[in-house]
Amino acid sequence: MTPMKEHKKLISVIIPAAGNAIRMNGVNKTFFALGGVPVLLRCVRLFERQPMVGEIIIAVKQQDAAFTREMLAQADVRTKTVIAAGGATRQESVYNALKLSDPQLPYIAIHDAARPFCTDTDIAAVFQKARECGAAALGIPMKDTVKRAENDGRILETLPRDDLVAVQTPQVFQKELYCRAIQKAAESGADYTDDCQLIEALGKPVYIVPGSERNFKLTTQFDLAVAETVEKKENGGSRMDFR
Repeated sequence: MTPMKEHKKLISVIIPAAGNAIRMNGVNKTFFALGGVPVLLRCVRLFERQPMVGEIIIAVKQQDAAFTREMLAQADVRTKTVIAAGGATRQESVYNALKLSDPQLPYIAIHDAARPFCTDTDIAAVFQKARECGAAALGIPMKDTVKRAENDGRILETLPRDDLVAVQTPQVFQKELYCRAIQKAAESGADYTDDCQLIEALGKPVYIVPGSERNFKLTTQFDLAVAETVEKKENGGSRMDFR
């Protein structure tokens, strides 16, 4: 596989941000002001400073589009940004964004809008692995013992923890490969919650790059409290107050 050239714009970043906040009691975590800065904007900043990123495409609900544009304008984001229509599912949101991406950029990186603490080092590492292998994602080993259970709570089996990985984002793919994968999913009616699954369904390998626990996803109210603690401890970022 031909290596990417350093510092050339090669990657379209897609940030799906059209979730329903079911586990957040209605709180839209992507616009939660963390240290005065919306979580979504913190995610945009992660990729704005990456030299190979040529554009950032954000998929949001229709009612959030105007606020998202205003947020980006206030923040003076210099990287090309595009707003896409959020879909009913994550996969649909990514597909809508993919259709708006620049065909001259051969790679796609998909990042959860609720992971604002990913490091430059981890992003660079997963970008590099995608150069080498065509498909890569961040992940960390499972710390807890994982069991498979029936709906009534009865344990069916204990899974071997040494073989288990909790997958994170960004997940990075050759764009041509991802387009084939999402087309196959559409034809078969499959809807996946993880982008690696689309590539796996093609029979193609995806490689895990060691991530870090700080790249946690804001899923519950407790996660927001942890995020505030992390932000205060690190004292990072702008203190701009977005409303």
